[in-house]
Amino acid sequence: MVKESDLKKEELYDKGIYAYKNNNYEEALNLFNEAIVCDGKFYKAKIAKVDCLYKMGRLNEVHPICTEIFSSDCLDEEVWYKLGEFYYNVGRMFENALDCFNKAIELKEDYADAWDMKGSALSFMANFEEALNSHNKAAELNPDNPNIYDNIGYCYASLGMFDNALEAYDKALEIDSHDINALSNKASILNNMGKSEEALNYINRALEIKEDYNLLYYKAVALFTLEKYEDSLEAINRSLELYSFNHNGWKFKGQLLIEMENYKEAIIAYDKVISYDPSDIQGWFYMITSLVNLGMLEEALAGCDEVLKRNSDVFFIFEKANILYELNRLDESLKICNNRLSIDEFDSDFYLLKAKIYNKKQDKKKAIEFTEKAIEYNPIMEEAISFREELLNQ
Repeated sequence: MVKESDLKKEELYDKGIYAYKNNNYEEALNLFNEAIVCDGKFYKAKIAKVDCLYKMGRLNEVHPICTEIFSSDCLDEEVWYKLGEFYYNVGRMFENALDCFNKAIELKEDYADAWDMKGSALSFMANFEEALNSHNKAAELNPDNPNIYDNIGYCYASLGMFDNALEAYDKALEIDSHDINALSNKASILNNMGKSEEALNYINRALEIKEDYNLLYYKAVALFTLEKYEDSLEAINRSLELYSFNHNGWKFKGQLLIEMENYKEAIIAYDKVISYDPSDIQGWFYMITSLVNLGMLEEALAGCDEVLKRNSDVFFIFEKANILYELNRLDESLKICNNRLSIDEFDSDFYLLKAKIYNKKQDKKKAIEFTEKAIEYNPIMEEAISFREELLNQ
């Protein structure tokens, strides 16, 4: 015989779900609380309460409930699945999420969604082989879900098995020809394989479905590979209009503009890159390169100093010394060369720069001596060989 309290708690739960679906979260929360009063182990209502509190922005009240359920002997696979989803999507606690999905599968072995989410949690933990096994199990149980094949494709791509990844995305597209994830991910792989024309076809198909900044970024990259620079610039500009905080988008735009020898605009792009991430070494490299190409040497020197506060990369040490040389601040440049060579006596670049400094100082003997040193440590250094010939012909 069904207890009256069980009937009441189920009725309260159903009313709470109805209120929740109609966005009446306060009412839903009250109903879930009443259901829990009827049964302190009514975990179905507790996980619904978690979702309700999250929607209301009351995250500080969520953690104790999740911890309680996580430590419980709950025998409802749906509760474990929903708790796993919460840990995965909101808490970003992938190990906890994995435990929850495993418990859901223990209670219901043919739970396709739990197998799929288990694979996603494993992917975030960089365990792609086990993740692939989980997604494949999900595909066996639910072969008509394109998202599962998207996840399979992602695992194969992460494992460097690109042909298998393409097959998985093709399977997703057989089920749903409008699957944007499959279209964009397939395009990305094709572009990396050098099949940019084919990649563009899939990107354009995806863009017909939805204009997305990531898709436009991929389009810009594919067009760049095909040396269609103006079209590439148009695509990346539109991408940045849709989402101006795209760090990689600004970085790509800067590289494109350098390729087009538009150093002035490239500096603006890399200024954005550096403003988002001051430690981006590649951003600083191209920023300084652009400044040098425009003859803005003082600004380039300031850029080197800024980088060297954070990073002692030898490129920026050399670039600073080289800029000082171009500015005729020879003693300062020489000091950097000597300091570097005291650390690495085989650095041919610094020997050649030192030779150039002495040549400017009109000390031909030392200029030849250090050019010979550069060639000794790098016999195929064409610039040093050419400079030696120039010195000898003076």
